[in-house]
Amino acid sequence: HSRQIYPFLNLIMFPAEMTREITVSRLSSGAGKQTFTEQAAPKAGGVQPMSDKGHALLGGEFSNPHVLYLKWSDDVQVSDKVVVKAKDGTSTTFYVQKTDKHDYGGLAHRRCILSTDAPNEL
Repeated sequence: HSRQIYPFLNLIMFPAEMTREITVSRLSSGAGKQTFTEQAAPKAGGVQPMSDKGHALLGGEFSNPHVLYLKWSDDVQVSDKVVVKAKDGTSTTFYVQKTDKHDYGGLAHRRCILSTDAPNEL
């Protein structure tokens, strides 16, 4: 079978099985009302459920925790809304709870902790 390849993703780190189309939206305020504004065209990222151990190490405070891996340069901030499109066409809405950059082993990337819990600002 044919595999779709995203050229900017390191295939060792982001196998096709975990690569998903994502859309990132940023919370913005205007006229006393907060809304999410889509940041850019959909992009690809590596998404996987967070392990029980990883969740426990972060305090176990997130609902449906997942980890999102992106390019180092991708602009993602805490409280951003991330819509992940599954292979079957369904979508799940997550919110970024934590994000940081990693540059080890020659695999520079951004790692985001996602949860279905909306930020407190909403």
